[in-house]
Amino acid sequence: MADEWDIATGTITTRSEVSARFGGSIQGGIEPSARTPNIMVYSDPAVGRRHGYNFDGFAADGAFYYTGEGQTGDQRESSRGNQAIIKHAQDGRALRVFDALSTPAGMRGGKRQRYLGEFRLDPRNPFRREDVHSNGQLRTVLVFRLIPLSAEDPESGVVLADVPDTRLLQEFVPAESNEVRAFDVKAREAGVAERREAELMAELEAILGKRGHEVGRLRLHVPKSSTRLLTDTYDATARVLYEAKATGARVAVRQAIGQLLDYRRFAEQPVTCTVVLPAAPATDLVELVHDVGFELVVRGRSGNLVRVAPNGVESDLR
Repeated sequence: MADEWDIATGTITTRSEVSARFGGSIQGGIEPSARTPNIMVYSDPAVGRRHGYNFDGFAADGAFYYTGEGQTGDQRESSRGNQAIIKHAQDGRALRVFDALSTPAGMRGGKRQRYLGEFRLDPRNPFRREDVHSNGQLRTVLVFRLIPLSAEDPESGVVLADVPDTRLLQEFVPAESNEVRAFDVKAREAGVAERREAELMAELEAILGKRGHEVGRLRLHVPKSSTRLLTDTYDATARVLYEAKATGARVAVRQAIGQLLDYRRFAEQPVTCTVVLPAAPATDLVELVHDVGFELVVRGRSGNLVRVAPNGVESDLR
Protein backbone atom coordinates (compact mmCIF):
# COMPACT_ATOMS: atom_id res chain seq x y z
CA MET A 1 0.00 0.00 0.00
CA ALA A 2 1.12 3.57 -0.69
CA ASP A 3 0.69 4.46 3.00
CA GLU A 4 3.37 1.92 3.91
CA TRP A 5 6.00 4.16 2.38
CA ASP A 6 8.30 5.23 5.20
CA ILE A 7 11.09 7.17 3.50
CA ALA A 8 10.89 10.66 4.96
CA THR A 9 11.03 13.68 2.71
CA GLY A 10 14.62 14.92 2.50
CA THR A 11 16.16 11.51 3.16
CA ILE A 12 19.41 10.81 1.31
CA THR A 13 19.46 7.28 -0.08
CA THR A 14 20.47 5.30 -3.17
CA ARG A 15 18.54 3.72 -5.99
CA SER A 16 19.69 0.28 -4.86
CA GLU A 17 18.26 0.84 -1.39
CA VAL A 18 14.94 2.12 -2.79
CA SER A 19 14.70 -0.78 -5.23
CA ALA A 20 15.41 -3.38 -2.54
CA ARG A 21 12.60 -2.10 -0.35
CA PHE A 22 9.97 -0.78 -2.75
CA GLY A 23 10.85 -2.15 -6.18
CA GLY A 24 11.64 -0.39 -9.41
CA SER A 25 14.78 -0.73 -11.51
CA ILE A 26 18.08 0.90 -10.61
CA GLN A 27 18.38 2.10 -14.23
CA GLY A 28 16.26 4.63 -16.10
CA GLY A 29 14.46 7.77 -15.02
CA ILE A 30 10.84 6.60 -14.61
CA GLU A 31 10.62 3.26 -12.81
CA PRO A 32 7.23 1.77 -11.87
CA SER A 33 7.44 -0.85 -9.15
CA ALA A 34 6.13 -4.34 -9.94
CA ARG A 35 5.36 -5.08 -6.28
CA THR A 36 4.28 -1.81 -4.65
CA PRO A 37 1.91 0.94 -5.89
CA ASN A 38 4.77 3.40 -6.45
CA ILE A 39 6.47 4.97 -9.44
CA MET A 40 10.03 6.13 -8.78
CA VAL A 41 10.88 9.29 -10.70
CA TYR A 42 14.62 10.03 -10.74
CA SER A 43 15.66 13.52 -11.76
CA ASP A 44 19.26 14.26 -12.73
CA PRO A 45 19.76 17.72 -14.31
CA ALA A 46 23.40 16.89 -15.14
CA VAL A 47 22.25 14.03 -17.36
CA GLY A 48 19.57 16.26 -18.87
CA ARG A 49 22.12 18.86 -19.88
CA ARG A 50 24.11 16.20 -21.71
CA HIS A 51 20.99 15.47 -23.74
CA GLY A 52 20.31 19.13 -24.54
CA TYR A 53 17.73 20.19 -21.94
CA ASN A 54 17.55 21.76 -18.49
CA PHE A 55 13.91 21.71 -17.45
CA ASP A 56 13.95 19.59 -14.28
CA GLY A 57 13.43 21.16 -10.88
CA PHE A 58 11.12 23.23 -8.73
CA ALA A 59 9.79 26.45 -10.19
CA ALA A 60 8.58 29.67 -8.60
CA ASP A 61 4.99 28.45 -8.95
CA GLY A 62 5.73 25.59 -6.53
CA ALA A 63 5.44 22.85 -9.15
CA PHE A 64 8.22 20.43 -9.98
CA TYR A 65 8.98 20.05 -13.70
CA TYR A 66 10.32 16.75 -14.97
CA THR A 67 11.48 15.84 -18.48
CA GLY A 68 9.97 12.64 -19.83
CA GLU A 69 11.42 9.38 -21.09
CA GLY A 70 13.29 9.02 -24.40
CA GLN A 71 16.87 10.03 -25.22
CA THR A 72 16.57 9.92 -29.02
CA GLY A 73 13.88 11.18 -31.38
CA ASP A 74 10.68 12.88 -30.28
CA GLN A 75 9.42 11.75 -26.90
CA ARG A 76 6.07 9.96 -27.06
CA GLU A 77 3.21 9.96 -24.58
CA SER A 78 2.79 6.24 -25.29
CA SER A 79 6.23 5.17 -24.04
CA ARG A 80 6.25 2.94 -20.96
CA GLY A 81 7.61 5.50 -18.53
CA ASN A 82 5.63 8.47 -19.80
CA GLN A 83 2.42 6.42 -19.74
CA ALA A 84 3.16 5.45 -16.16
CA ILE A 85 3.24 9.12 -15.12
CA ILE A 86 0.21 10.08 -17.22
CA LYS A 87 -1.92 7.26 -15.81
CA HIS A 88 -0.56 7.13 -12.24
CA ALA A 89 -3.73 8.50 -10.60
CA GLN A 90 -5.97 6.25 -12.68
CA ASP A 91 -3.81 3.26 -11.71
CA GLY A 92 -3.69 4.21 -8.04
CA ARG A 93 0.07 4.72 -7.98
CA ALA A 94 2.07 7.33 -6.08
CA LEU A 95 4.77 9.38 -7.82
CA ARG A 96 7.91 9.34 -5.68
CA VAL A 97 10.40 11.94 -6.91
CA PHE A 98 14.15 11.81 -6.22
CA ASP A 99 16.87 14.30 -7.12
CA ALA A 100 20.39 13.08 -7.90
CA LEU A 101 23.21 14.55 -5.82
CA SER A 102 26.85 14.86 -6.77
CA THR A 103 28.78 11.80 -5.62
CA PRO A 104 32.45 12.09 -4.53
CA ALA A 105 34.87 10.11 -6.66
CA GLY A 106 35.31 6.57 -5.41
CA MET A 107 32.08 6.41 -3.43
CA ARG A 108 30.37 3.05 -3.84
CA GLY A 109 26.71 2.63 -4.70
CA GLY A 110 26.44 5.29 -7.38
CA LYS A 111 24.93 8.73 -7.02
CA ARG A 112 23.12 9.58 -3.82
CA GLN A 113 19.45 10.45 -4.21
CA ARG A 114 17.49 12.98 -2.17
CA TYR A 115 13.83 12.01 -1.73
CA LEU A 116 11.78 15.10 -2.59
CA GLY A 117 8.38 13.71 -1.68
CA GLU A 118 5.15 12.45 -3.22
CA PHE A 119 3.71 14.30 -6.21
CA ARG A 120 0.74 14.09 -8.53
CA LEU A 121 0.51 15.03 -12.20
CA ASP A 122 -1.33 18.32 -12.71
CA PRO A 123 -4.66 17.16 -14.21
CA ARG A 124 -5.35 20.51 -15.90
CA ASN A 125 -1.90 21.14 -17.34
CA PRO A 126 -0.09 17.77 -17.28
CA PHE A 127 2.80 18.57 -19.61
CA ARG A 128 4.18 20.89 -22.24
CA ARG A 129 6.36 20.14 -25.26
CA GLU A 130 9.79 21.71 -25.71
CA ASP A 131 12.23 21.72 -28.62
CA VAL A 132 15.78 20.65 -27.75
CA HIS A 133 19.02 20.03 -29.65
CA SER A 134 20.55 16.66 -28.84
CA ASN A 135 23.56 15.13 -30.61
CA GLY A 136 23.13 17.55 -33.50
CA GLN A 137 19.45 16.68 -33.94
CA LEU A 138 16.36 18.77 -33.19
CA ARG A 139 13.67 16.89 -31.29
CA THR A 140 10.77 17.50 -28.89
CA VAL A 141 10.54 16.38 -25.28
CA LEU A 142 7.68 16.22 -22.78
CA VAL A 143 8.03 18.30 -19.62
CA PHE A 144 5.63 17.06 -16.92
CA ARG A 145 4.18 19.42 -14.33
CA LEU A 146 4.11 17.66 -10.97
CA ILE A 147 2.23 19.07 -7.97
CA PRO A 148 3.69 18.32 -4.52
CA LEU A 149 1.53 16.41 -2.04
CA SER A 150 4.30 16.18 0.54
CA ALA A 151 7.53 17.65 -0.73
CA GLU A 152 10.78 19.20 0.42
CA ASP A 153 11.07 22.97 0.46
CA PRO A 154 12.39 24.11 -2.97
CA GLU A 155 14.85 26.37 -1.12
CA SER A 156 16.77 23.24 -0.11
CA GLY A 157 19.06 23.64 -3.11
CA VAL A 158 17.13 21.76 -5.78
CA VAL A 159 17.85 23.23 -9.22
CA LEU A 160 15.12 25.59 -10.38
CA ALA A 161 13.50 24.52 -13.62
CA ASP A 162 13.66 26.53 -16.82
CA VAL A 163 9.96 27.36 -16.95
CA PRO A 164 7.77 29.63 -19.08
CA ASP A 165 7.94 33.33 -18.28
CA THR A 166 4.36 34.61 -18.24
CA ARG A 167 5.24 38.25 -17.65
CA LEU A 168 6.25 39.33 -21.15
CA LEU A 169 5.49 37.95 -24.58
CA GLN A 170 7.69 40.39 -26.47
CA GLU A 171 10.87 42.35 -25.77
CA PHE A 172 12.64 44.78 -28.07
CA VAL A 173 16.40 44.17 -28.19
CA PRO A 174 18.30 47.20 -29.59
CA ALA A 175 20.76 46.56 -32.40
CA GLU A 176 23.63 47.88 -30.30
CA SER A 177 22.95 45.49 -27.41
CA ASN A 178 25.59 42.92 -26.49
CA GLU A 179 23.14 40.10 -27.21
CA VAL A 180 22.55 41.23 -30.80
CA ARG A 181 26.24 41.97 -31.40
CA ALA A 182 27.21 38.53 -30.12
CA PHE A 183 24.53 36.93 -32.30
CA ASP A 184 25.77 38.77 -35.39
CA VAL A 185 29.41 37.90 -34.71
CA LYS A 186 28.49 34.25 -34.28
CA ALA A 187 26.57 34.32 -37.57
CA ARG A 188 29.50 35.85 -39.46
CA GLU A 189 31.85 33.24 -38.02
CA ALA A 190 29.50 30.42 -39.01
CA GLY A 191 28.88 29.02 -42.48
CA VAL A 192 28.57 30.94 -45.74
CA ALA A 193 24.77 31.11 -45.57
CA GLU A 194 24.71 32.57 -42.06
CA ARG A 195 27.37 35.11 -43.01
CA ARG A 196 25.41 36.27 -46.06
CA GLU A 197 22.26 36.65 -44.00
CA ALA A 198 24.11 38.66 -41.35
CA GLU A 199 25.57 40.95 -44.02
CA LEU A 200 22.14 41.53 -45.56
CA MET A 201 20.70 42.47 -42.17
CA ALA A 202 23.61 44.79 -41.39
CA GLU A 203 23.13 46.61 -44.71
CA LEU A 204 19.39 46.89 -44.18
CA GLU A 205 19.80 48.18 -40.64
CA ALA A 206 22.31 50.80 -41.80
CA ILE A 207 19.81 52.12 -44.36
CA LEU A 208 16.98 52.22 -41.83
CA GLY A 209 19.20 53.79 -39.19
CA LYS A 210 20.22 56.64 -41.52
CA ARG A 211 16.52 57.38 -41.93
CA GLY A 212 16.09 57.74 -38.19
CA HIS A 213 14.36 54.43 -37.62
CA GLU A 214 14.90 52.50 -34.41
CA VAL A 215 16.08 49.00 -35.35
CA GLY A 216 16.95 45.88 -33.42
CA ARG A 217 15.43 42.44 -32.85
CA LEU A 218 12.35 41.07 -31.14
CA ARG A 219 12.75 38.44 -28.46
CA LEU A 220 9.45 36.57 -28.44
CA HIS A 221 8.32 34.38 -25.55
CA VAL A 222 6.23 31.43 -26.64
CA PRO A 223 3.25 31.03 -24.26
CA LYS A 224 3.30 27.93 -22.01
CA SER A 225 6.88 27.22 -23.05
CA SER A 226 10.38 28.27 -22.07
CA THR A 227 11.17 28.81 -25.77
CA ARG A 228 12.54 32.23 -26.73
CA LEU A 229 12.63 33.29 -30.37
CA LEU A 230 15.10 35.97 -31.49
CA THR A 231 14.03 37.43 -34.82
CA ASP A 232 16.01 39.01 -37.60
CA THR A 233 15.83 42.80 -38.06
CA TYR A 234 12.83 44.59 -36.57
CA ASP A 235 12.06 48.21 -37.51
CA ALA A 236 10.32 49.49 -34.38
CA THR A 237 9.52 52.84 -36.00
CA ALA A 238 7.56 51.39 -38.91
CA ARG A 239 6.68 48.11 -37.13
CA VAL A 240 8.20 45.97 -39.90
CA LEU A 241 9.67 42.54 -39.19
CA TYR A 242 12.30 41.28 -41.65
CA GLU A 243 13.59 37.76 -42.28
CA ALA A 244 16.78 37.46 -44.36
CA LYS A 245 17.88 34.42 -46.33
CA ALA A 246 21.17 33.78 -48.12
CA THR A 247 19.51 32.56 -51.31
CA GLY A 248 16.32 32.96 -53.30
CA ALA A 249 15.88 29.20 -53.66
CA ARG A 250 12.38 27.85 -53.07
CA VAL A 251 13.30 26.09 -49.84
CA ALA A 252 14.74 29.31 -48.39
CA VAL A 253 11.75 31.44 -49.40
CA ARG A 254 9.36 28.92 -47.89
CA GLN A 255 11.42 28.81 -44.72
CA ALA A 256 11.41 32.61 -44.43
CA ILE A 257 7.63 32.70 -44.83
CA GLY A 258 7.18 30.01 -42.19
CA GLN A 259 9.45 31.77 -39.70
CA LEU A 260 7.68 35.10 -40.16
CA LEU A 261 4.27 33.45 -39.73
CA ASP A 262 5.53 31.88 -36.51
CA TYR A 263 6.99 35.15 -35.20
CA ARG A 264 3.92 37.16 -36.10
CA ARG A 265 1.70 35.03 -33.85
CA PHE A 266 3.57 36.23 -30.76
CA ALA A 267 4.08 39.90 -31.65
CA GLU A 268 2.09 42.14 -29.33
CA GLN A 269 1.21 44.60 -32.11
CA PRO A 270 0.42 44.05 -35.79
CA VAL A 271 3.61 43.96 -37.86
CA THR A 272 4.36 44.05 -41.56
CA CYS A 273 6.39 41.00 -42.52
CA THR A 274 9.09 41.29 -45.17
CA VAL A 275 11.34 38.66 -46.75
CA VAL A 276 14.89 39.85 -47.61
CA LEU A 277 16.90 38.06 -50.31
CA PRO A 278 20.25 38.67 -52.07
CA ALA A 279 18.53 38.52 -55.48
CA ALA A 280 15.04 38.30 -56.91
CA PRO A 281 13.66 34.75 -56.77
CA ALA A 282 11.60 32.98 -59.44
CA THR A 283 8.44 34.79 -60.54
CA ASP A 284 6.09 32.36 -58.80
CA LEU A 285 8.00 32.83 -55.53
CA VAL A 286 7.62 36.61 -55.79
CA GLU A 287 3.90 35.96 -56.14
CA LEU A 288 3.96 33.52 -53.22
CA VAL A 289 5.49 36.09 -50.87
CA HIS A 290 2.81 38.64 -51.78
CA ASP A 291 0.01 36.05 -51.75
CA VAL A 292 0.55 35.50 -48.02
CA GLY A 293 0.45 39.27 -47.44
CA PHE A 294 4.18 39.84 -47.04
CA GLU A 295 6.53 42.28 -48.74
CA LEU A 296 9.76 41.43 -50.56
CA VAL A 297 13.14 43.21 -50.47
CA VAL A 298 16.02 42.08 -52.71
CA ARG A 299 19.28 43.36 -54.06
CA GLY A 300 18.11 44.91 -57.31
CA ARG A 301 19.70 45.44 -60.69
CA SER A 302 21.27 48.65 -59.37
CA GLY A 303 23.09 46.73 -56.64
CA ASN A 304 21.03 48.39 -53.91
CA LEU A 305 18.32 46.90 -51.74
CA VAL A 306 14.92 47.53 -53.34
CA ARG A 307 11.32 46.48 -52.89
CA VAL A 308 9.77 44.14 -55.42
CA ALA A 309 6.08 44.38 -56.31
CA PRO A 310 3.95 41.32 -57.17
CA ASN A 311 4.52 42.04 -60.87
CA GLY A 312 8.30 42.11 -60.37
CA VAL A 313 8.69 45.90 -60.63
CA GLU A 314 11.44 47.29 -58.40
CA SER A 315 11.12 50.45 -56.31
CA ASP A 316 13.33 52.27 -53.82
CA LEU A 317 13.46 50.95 -50.28
CA ARG A 318 11.28 53.36 -48.35
